Amino acid sequence: MRFRGRRGFILVMMMAQMAPWEVMVIAYYMLVRDGDMLNSLPPLIAIYTLCVLPFTVLTLRGYVAAVPKELEESAMVDGCTRPQAFRKVIFPLLAPGLMATSLFGFITTWNEFPYVLILSKDPSAQTLPLWLTGFRTTFGDDWGATMAASSLFSPSRSSSSSSSSSAGPLEALTSGAVKG
Repeated sequence: MRFRGRRGFILVMMMAQMAPWEVMVIAYYMLVRDGDMLNSLPPLIAIYTLCVLPFTVLTLRGYVAAVPKELEESAMVDGCTRPQAFRKVIFPLLAPGLMATSLFGFITTWNEFPYVLILSKDPSAQTLPLWLTGFRTTFGDDWGATMAASSLFSPSRSSSSSSSSSAGPLEALTSGAVKG
């Protein structure tokens, strides 16, 4: 995809990916506290989106670049509009990359623990990974209940499909689509 400012956008995404969460947590906590939004889900949704977005952009960049632009042009020659060409030709080729990237993004946000621990003290605003740490008794951790609950809510149970994240299958699909 070509657009003005593409290189700067990718550079910003790479720099955002390199920033450790410890750099942002204090400033983000103060913003959420001053906005009176502690113990609510919107700040968690915002920080999860900001943490996963650079990864998804950089991952999907390779998939989008691997699709030949001639496929879209040939669909438009055959009578498709640009949105129809995207929906009927380009999107099916990008579907494996979208699935792999969304699965990795889901697992990344699922495994994210420190932000919800810092921003949500109320049990009604806690996410499942933090809730699983609450299986404690006076005699220690209740590992039976913890393992039973974690097997019910594990990310592997949430994802019913798997796909490859390499560009190999996409190249195999598009290798004979364009002459030359």
